[in-house]
Amino acid sequence: MEMGVLYEAKVLGEAGNVNGEVRNGRMDFPHARVYVGEYVPPEPPKPIERKAFGGTPASIPGIVEAENFDEGNQDSTYGNSSVSSSAEVDKDYRGSDYSNIGIVNSGTGKAIGYTSADQWMEYTVNVAEDGEYDIVASVSNGSGAGKLNLAIDGKQIASLSFTGTSNDWDAYEDATGKATLTKGQHVLRITIANDNTNVDYVKFSKEGGEPQAIAADLRLN
Repeated sequence: MEMGVLYEAKVLGEAGNVNGEVRNGRMDFPHARVYVGEYVPPEPPKPIERKAFGGTPASIPGIVEAENFDEGNQDSTYGNSSVSSSAEVDKDYRGSDYSNIGIVNSGTGKAIGYTSADQWMEYTVNVAEDGEYDIVASVSNGSGAGKLNLAIDGKQIASLSFTGTSNDWDAYEDATGKATLTKGQHVLRITIANDNTNVDYVKFSKEGGEPQAIAADLRLN
C-alpha cells in the first residue's frame, strides 16, 4: 500500500456478526517491514536441495532427533514456523537458512522450541522391517497439555498426547503410541498441535524392544 509520508502505521481489525450470529476470528502477524523512502522488495530465499540431514536417513528402529529435520526450504521440509529475533535459540546449529525455526539447548542436547500450533517438520527415514512399533516422543510444554501428530508419506499413523507442566519447559515427558510401519525409505512428518511445545526426539522401538542405536546430534561446520 502506498500511503504517502509515513510516520506511524496501525492495523485495524473489525469483528461483527452474520445474521445475528457472532463470529470469532484470528489474524496472525509474524512480522512487518516498514520502509522509509523507496520500497525494496526482499530477495526470495535461495533454493535448498531436499535431502536427509547429514546425508543419511534416520534409522527405524531408532531415534529421530527433532532438530535434524530434512534440508530444504520452508514449506518444503518444514512449515508454519516463525521465531522472534529475541528468542534464545541456537542460530549456529542449522545456520542462517533456518533462522525462522527455533532450535534450543534443551532436553538431551538440542530440541525444537518456540513452536506454534500446526508447525511441522519432515524427516527422511529408513524402516528396517515391517511390523508394529512402539513410539515415544520426548516433549515439554509449560503452557499445559497438547499432542503431536505423526504421518508417514502423508498418511497419519499416530497421535501422541501429553499432559504438560506449569511454566517449566525443561520438564520433559514421554508421549506414547503405536504404529504399523512398512520396510523401506519413507518421509516422516511431525506436526505440533499446540503452541509452545518443545520436541526433543521421537523414538521408534520394535514390539517393546529398545532401538538399535541412538543417533547423536550432528553439527554442521
